[in-house]
This record gives sequence, C-alpha cells and structure tokens, in this order.
Amino acid sequence: MIPTEEAKRILDTAEMIYSADEMADTVMRMAADITLALSDRYPLVLSVMRGGVMFAGQLLPLLKFPLDFDYIHASRYHDNTTGSQIEWKAMPSENVQGRVVLVLGKH
Repeated sequence: MIPTEEAKRILDTAEMIYSADEMADTVMRMAADITLALSDRYPLVLSVMRGGVMFAGQLLPLLKFPLDFDYIHASRYHDNTTGSQIEWKAMPSENVQGRVVLVLGKH
C-alpha cells in the first residue's frame, strides 16, 4: 500500500481522461448492448473483486432482466509489480458449466 500523502498527490495531479458524464453514457450504452445480447439467456454475472466492484455497482442496476450474480477473487501480483502464478482466493459459488457467463473486471 502506498502512503496516504502519496495517494493524495497522485489524485491531485492526475489528468482527467473522461468526465463522469462520459463514463455514465458509456455504461448506459454497455448495459443496452448487454441487454440485447443476454436478456433471454439468464446469465451468471461474475464481478472480479477489487477491479470490477465499482463497475458492477454501476452496471447491474441497469440490467433489467433475470441474472445470477456472484464474484471471483484471484491474485497474480502478491504485492509485486509483475504477475506470477494465479492464486484463487474465491471461486464462484455457482456452477459455471453450461452457463452464459459475463465477467466484470477492469481493463
């Protein structure tokens, strides 16, 4: 974890790439596309812990169709800057076999 003052400095000097309105519009378009593709499929939606939580919180209320929701948690970095072997901290509690699965994460 970086020190609080360093985190504040990074936030204060960060360049805004997209505004909140642009991001909200993008999430709305994604929700419409996902609804078109998956509304009749009863998908399992998996949020990747940490990276996908904020996005899932914005997207899920816009999906007006039946779905199951769960999360996964995996780590490759273990406090390093380069990845290594994946360590599964939480697998989905739902069986994914035969399911349409939508994974929400960052990148």
